[in-house]
Amino acid sequence: MIRRVAVIVDGSSAAAPALREAAAQARQRNAVLDVICLLPDGADARAAILARVWLGEFTRRECPLGVGVPVRLRVELGDLAAVLPVIQPGVELLLTVPAEAGTGPEAPSPAVAPRPGGWLRALRHAPV
Repeated sequence: MIRRVAVIVDGSSAAAPALREAAAQARQRNAVLDVICLLPDGADARAAILARVWLGEFTRRECPLGVGVPVRLRVELGDLAAVLPVIQPGVELLLTVPAEAGTGPEAPSPAVAPRPGGWLRALRHAPV
């Protein structure tokens, strides 16, 4: 079975630390890294293509030397509650950016949530 770590990114200031933490966790676990962007349920094909291109650019910008593990860029349609059952099977660790994350430096840290019934703990990151 392939080990997987997933991170949901949204373009906020908290998304970059979440991606870097997910990449570090994937390297430690020797796992595939799924970088996921959520789009509204009614998004068209053009929006999905643009989101996938943005994911590639965002990943290269935040990890310029590479992630160090295989990466899958995924665009999912729907809100987190609807998409979570699709994302979670087989994922060892799921990192998300809190919904209330702002765009300034005071934005909250990303949260780490393991598979069903688990815990939630805030990660503290040094300012970039």
